[in-house]
Amino acid sequence: MLKLYAPQQQLLFTHNGRWLYPLLALQEYLQKTVHPPNQLHLYDYLVGRAAALLVAYYGIRKLSTDILSQRAIPILDKYGIHYSSLRKVARLYCQTEELLAQEEQAAAAYKSIKSIVALA
Repeated sequence: MLKLYAPQQQLLFTHNGRWLYPLLALQEYLQKTVHPPNQLHLYDYLVGRAAALLVAYYGIRKLSTDILSQRAIPILDKYGIHYSSLRKVARLYCQTEELLAQEEQAAAAYKSIKSIVALA
């Protein structure tokens, strides 16, 4: 479950999809909204390295999650994303997390993820 909030906690966008599809759908919304991404608050149930890279690419600076992969933390720190989580795990057992394990550039990760989606 992904939810995007305005600064006054007004719910702007939700998506219940799996994998990274909610974050990819979010990009379409962000292209249409009048709200600057750096002023929005994103909640996503599960955040791994790939999700952190997409959040950074979109320019969102506030993130909360139930489960956070420790592999995502260096990305969140690098891009100045304020985050909170209920639980941290060492890693997610996901091929995308493995594929992007060494990636630190949000734009490069975005291109990689879009390529994976195109092949699916």
